[in-house]
Amino acid sequence: SGAGGGVSCKEEGFFSCKVPADWKLWRDETDDAADKTYGIVLKGPKAQGVPARITVFYYDPANRSFPGAADYVKAQLGESPLGPDGLKKGAIKAVEVGGRKARRFWRQAREFVPPDAVDAKTVLLRQERVVVEHSQGFFVLSLEALESDFRRHLPAFERVVSTFRPFPESK
Repeated sequence: SGAGGGVSCKEEGFFSCKVPADWKLWRDETDDAADKTYGIVLKGPKAQGVPARITVFYYDPANRSFPGAADYVKAQLGESPLGPDGLKKGAIKAVEVGGRKARRFWRQAREFVPPDAVDAKTVLLRQERVVVEHSQGFFVLSLEALESDFRRHLPAFERVVSTFRPFPESK
C-alpha cells in the first residue's frame, strides 16, 4: 500500500523524499537534538497489531551511537551468519541512492505485542535497511513490518528510497 505518488517531505534541510500519502508522519524533535539524529517515522497499515514503519534518519557525525556508517552496519548485522537469537539476515549489497554510495541489507527481528503487556506475544518482523554514505555523517532508510506482511509494504519503501535526496556535500 502507499506506493503511489506520495507527498513531498523535506526534513529540516537534511533530506527530501516522497512519502506515502496514506501513512502517518511522526517526529520527536526533542530526541533529534539530544541524539544528533534527525528524521521521520512513517506508520502504515497494521497487521496483528503491529504497524508497518518506514523511517528516514540522518546521523550527524557527533551522534551518540555510531561513529560512522560502517559501525552502524556492523552493529545491525554482527559477525556471525545468523543474527541475535538465530534470526536470519541477508548479505550486504552495494547500491546507489540519491547519487551516493549506499549499502542495503535485511534482517529479522522480534517484537512483543502489545509492548508493555504481561501476556504479550512475540511476532517476527523483517527489516530492510539502506545506509547511505555522506561526508557529513550518514543516512538510514528502513522498512519494518511483519515478516508475513513485508512484501505488501515494499513498494511504498522503494518509492521513498527512489525519491530520497540528501543535503549537498560541502565543498
